[in-house]
Amino acid sequence: MFPFATLREGKMKSIFCIFVVCAAITVFGLSPVNATVINIVDETFDDGGRANGSDPLDIAWFKNTAGQSLSVVNDAVLGRGNALAVDVPSFTAPGATPSHVTFANFTTATVGSNVGDIFRFSFDFRFTTEAPHTGGGSGFRFGFFNVANPPAEDDFVTGFESGVNGNGYTSLLNVFSPTPTVTTAREGVAADGVLGGAGFFADGDVIVEVGGDTPTFEDTSVSHSLVYDVVRLSPTLLGFNLTIDDFFASGTDAVPPGFDSFNTIAFRGTNSNLDYTLDNVKIQLISTNIPEPTAFVLFGVGLIGYGFAALRKQQNIRLVR
Repeated sequence: MFPFATLREGKMKSIFCIFVVCAAITVFGLSPVNATVINIVDETFDDGGRANGSDPLDIAWFKNTAGQSLSVVNDAVLGRGNALAVDVPSFTAPGATPSHVTFANFTTATVGSNVGDIFRFSFDFRFTTEAPHTGGGSGFRFGFFNVANPPAEDDFVTGFESGVNGNGYTSLLNVFSPTPTVTTAREGVAADGVLGGAGFFADGDVIVEVGGDTPTFEDTSVSHSLVYDVVRLSPTLLGFNLTIDDFFASGTDAVPPGFDSFNTIAFRGTNSNLDYTLDNVKIQLISTNIPEPTAFVLFGVGLIGYGFAALRKQQNIRLVR
């Protein structure tokens, strides 16, 4: 088990500003920093399709089963125009976990070698159905992976979620359980594949695990903003900062070779008929040069991600109003 921490705060804008300022002082105020942001993906679905179309830095989206439906719709709740709507078949019974995976590929992005370099994955989402409380595995999974063979470029990929297909990290928002949890685990080629979930049950593979005072996200009329930062702490250590609205969790992983490069993002509901919409999907590489101890880096970058997600949330609320 790796260290983790949680942070819950109110939604007052002044508090957000205080945290962002403190984070900036922590990370940037103690020494000169040269930061470069490289935008790999910026998917807003403004062109109205799920193919790699006319939008700058957009990507093509695929599904791995015929039962899924992927369509671009205007989602006023998300507040920014078009979004990708994912509709999955009805769930039948606990214990059945149809692997309805929605995924997209992008140019391989590697966490930089300097302490403080960041791989950032962010998106806005909302659930359009309320999934039943079906037990410990039900919820919303998402993750980022380095898929081999090469990455799939079509629907209905056979074995896409199998163990031969990807180093990376799966997160589970087990938000429909009577005891909700938020977990991130390493998924390896030998044990499991894209969003397979075996890492949740393997000792040493869990990176972030938070229970108790966690959000439920069950209101289908509310949008959410998520930011996931993977931060270089040393040549063999990565920090993980997960921010969802006002919720924050972090952990570290002594990363094995091949677990710091990613070329695929994926989403799925598990043990449920969970439908959802996605918007403003971004992949960024942030290169920095920070000589401070790794604790300052992890703490400061986490607070920046927290403030970033909170401000995006506030912007969405204002647009809806």
